[in-house]
Amino acid sequence: ANNAQLCINDPRVSRLHARIDWRNSGFLLTDLSSFGTWVRFQEGDPLLLRRDACLLHGCGQMALGVPFGEADAPIVAFEVSGTHGLE
Repeated sequence: ANNAQLCINDPRVSRLHARIDWRNSGFLLTDLSSFGTWVRFQEGDPLLLRRDACLLHGCGQMALGVPFGEADAPIVAFEVSGTHGLE
């Protein structure tokens, strides 16, 4: 069964590329892909995830399968709003 919530038709994006779960009052992004996921928050350099995870906060973007700046990189924007106990 395909339980993907967002499908991106790009050969650089794995069939099951990444997962976002609600864990301990926060959204955890886990890379499940062959080529990696880059996460860029408002501040700082992009973070490369390869079969690794990070907590999403604020707003930013994810580049799937290729780094930011690559031609036609598949990019998904995100925004985490509300405090959810993160005071």
